[in-house]
Amino acid sequence: MSEENVEIVRKVLDAGNRLDTEAMLPYTDPEFELRSAIIGAAEGNIYRGHQGLRDWVAEAQTVFVDLRIEPEEFRDLGDEVLVIGRFHARGRESGVEIDSPTAWIFTFRDGRVVLTRGYLNIREALEAAGLQEEAWRASLGASSAWNLHEQGRQRQIVENGERLVGAVAWASAE
Repeated sequence: MSEENVEIVRKVLDAGNRLDTEAMLPYTDPEFELRSAIIGAAEGNIYRGHQGLRDWVAEAQTVFVDLRIEPEEFRDLGDEVLVIGRFHARGRESGVEIDSPTAWIFTFRDGRVVLTRGYLNIREALEAAGLQEEAWRASLGASSAWNLHEQGRQRQIVENGERLVGAVAWASAE
């Protein structure tokens, strides 16, 4: 059944990228619940049932243009499917581009999605999916990436400082 769940999630995401509510409805339970990481998240909105899904799509169309989720990885977790990827959108009024890591956990009951939770933090999604060890490794990876970034930034500061000191010394010699 879980391979079927992954295929259902692919279809839901494809329909979601087209903002085609009617194509998503057959895969969602009438008691479906959506907790988005972006749309309605600041307000704490939870979208319930088929009407809630319609409301979420309407809000997405109001706020964004060029909205799409690019899944990079699907994890079959039995009654759940974890999707890790990227969220791309452009603000309808502001024109601001969004390109963010994202993850979604789709929970199934009787072959239909009953709960979808969105995350902007992959580590949090891994923890929520019960993958604590991977979440821990992911946080180490983020920490290592940050350290590499900081080391590179510090090296750039030193190089710029050496150029500045050299330029001051050369100007003083004149």
